[in-house]
Amino acid sequence: PATATGTVAFMAGGLTLGVGTLSGGSAAITTSALAVGIHALSAEYSGDASRRPSSAAVTVSGAKRGAMASITVTGALLG
Repeated sequence: PATATGTVAFMAGGLTLGVGTLSGGSAAITTSALAVGIHALSAEYSGDASRRPSSAAVTVSGAKRGAMASITVTGALLG
């Protein structure tokens, strides 16, 4: 929901790629840490006063070496 607050940590293999703050129901990061290929990530929502913490799988494709990737999660994660 657009009213959710908190943060979303984007994780790859146990490493934190970045943490995005929710704004309008979405959180995003930009990273150059992903190599070429498809990556299975997790997005971990911190929760807020009205919503419990949760997590969801995210699949991202890295276009080229050293390129910046923008990763956004919206809605479904914010139980």
